[in-house]
Amino acid sequence: MVKYKGKTAGAYKDEIGNLYIVDTTCTHCGCECLWNEAEKSWDYPCHGSRYTYEGDVIDGPGVHGLNKLVPTLELI
Repeated sequence: MVKYKGKTAGAYKDEIGNLYIVDTTCTHCGCECLWNEAEKSWDYPCHGSRYTYEGDVIDGPGVHGLNKLVPTLELI
């Protein structure tokens, strides 16, 4: 987790150095997703939705991806 414009966000840097930052607030019910290191995914513990590290839906019930945030120089 990182701070992004004063709020908590999720960050993942892939093996070639690309940085992905998402708002970890689930778009289904609004609770926070947790990082799943083994699967490299954001998992929503309340209803089972799962999202890629880029924020795209893997499994529902959530149908909208996590909001993608633009990396800032402070995070790189």
